[in-house]
Amino acid sequence: MKIAIIDCFAGISGDMTLGALINAGVPVKHIVTEIKKLGLSDFEIKTKTTQRHNISATKVDVFFDKKKQPDRKYLSIKQMISDSGLTENIKKKALKAFKLLGDAESKIHEKKINQIHFHEVGAVDSIVDLIGSIIGFDYLGIKKIYGFPVPLGTGFTKAEHGTMPVPSPAAIEILKNYPVLHKSSDFEMTTPTGATLLKLLVDEITPDQLNYKPISISYGSGSKQTLQWPNLLRLIIAEEKSNINEDRLVMIESNIDDLNPEIYPYVMDKILKAGAKDVFLTNIVMKKGRPGITISVIADINLQTAIEKILFEFTTTLGIRKHIINRTVLPRASKTIKTKFGNMKVKVIEINRKKIIRPEYEECKKLADEKGINILDIYRAIESLNNK
Repeated sequence: MKIAIIDCFAGISGDMTLGALINAGVPVKHIVTEIKKLGLSDFEIKTKTTQRHNISATKVDVFFDKKKQPDRKYLSIKQMISDSGLTENIKKKALKAFKLLGDAESKIHEKKINQIHFHEVGAVDSIVDLIGSIIGFDYLGIKKIYGFPVPLGTGFTKAEHGTMPVPSPAAIEILKNYPVLHKSSDFEMTTPTGATLLKLLVDEITPDQLNYKPISISYGSGSKQTLQWPNLLRLIIAEEKSNINEDRLVMIESNIDDLNPEIYPYVMDKILKAGAKDVFLTNIVMKKGRPGITISVIADINLQTAIEKILFEFTTTLGIRKHIINRTVLPRASKTIKTKFGNMKVKVIEINRKKIIRPEYEECKKLADEKGINILDIYRAIESLNNK
């Protein structure tokens, strides 16, 4: 699955995001063509290669005639997006983006959202940065976006409403329920447009162990030169690898038709104690029509000799066949949980990053015998935890 990781170690803004996307291969011409479907004209996107702390990055600037731009309200921007020729998916995200901004401004100014005037974010450059970034991720075919906790910065910044504290009221309002970092700086590290893009696009905070293969690493540059750190946004495009584990094992088998059936449990116990992953029996019909048993053992390759020794010593087999197999397994762990019946060990497996609890038979049997409870009730109680 193609993913993107937004690494906002120096904060995030709309132009930094757009710069990183262009650096990743999104054509400027494509962004301009799509943006013009909004009815915007007389603007130009210019890019240049710059360096921050000797790291090469793309700097984006949007040029337009400020005198010709109307003072846009939320409803006018909403109408502009709804009436545009953008795809439905991009429209949906763009509308959600300006709703996030509108709700934040509405709360800060104690006005209804329809009364909100978008000053900075209603200007052409902010519309281009915001919707252009949505267009960019769509162009790259990204299926899932991961993000990191975002640093906000400290101090004060100049805005249309006057001098504002950093983080700006809009940025911190938008980032409610998104993890942030307090990082001392003398400038605004995360702008309202940057905050909006994180809240809008990030599907999941990057986990401690994310298994992926990087395809490209790109950088978008901020305007300020800083001594503390490179003022850049890093965008990693990657293929996410499944968290399902694969390993190579050996399958050891033998067909037997002359062993006392009472011996099989003894042999199976010996094999499991030797470290085999699994051992099982299969009823078969052998040559001359005689019923028989196939004993099958799955084990690590380095246990092959030990398993063969057990089979030759404790069964009547005269020959063993074996072959290497590939096995795919889900991550699992043993965990003790509290239940209404008491503490018990369960198996926790993970699939598609969702944890699922599975009861262990021996634990359920032990609890059922101790408490005089129907074992089925214990099974149902454990399995019901997956629905919470």
